[in-house]
Amino acid sequence: MLLIALLALSGLYNAEGRELLSTSTECSNLQPTNYSFYSLCLESRYHCGPSGYPIGYGQKNCSEFDTNREKLSTAGQEWMRTVMLCLQRKLVPFVGGSQNTTCDDLSQFAFGTHPLCYVDSGLCTLPIQD
Repeated sequence: MLLIALLALSGLYNAEGRELLSTSTECSNLQPTNYSFYSLCLESRYHCGPSGYPIGYGQKNCSEFDTNREKLSTAGQEWMRTVMLCLQRKLVPFVGGSQNTTCDDLSQFAFGTHPLCYVDSGLCTLPIQD
């Protein structure tokens, strides 16, 4: 009974010991073409709205990249998947972040991760057509 009470206090389980949210699993088991990370893990917490980073940039561009992936070479497609995963991984700490974090803080941090994710994922080695 004590264990159930402790789990309930953590916010992960209700008083009967049933899991409340599977978002913690979904937010840590990232998939490069699963754009729900942005709505499920970030927007649901920060409520930045349709023009905020999670929906207006992250989810939107993830979806567009996935829709247009066939236009890229095999190397370009792999680069895209690696970048998408890198960008999501960099944002995982914000899923359970500080109550004081604002949408502007999230956006500024997120955009700051882009150059490193692009380069570290092999941008400079892509074929010219990509």
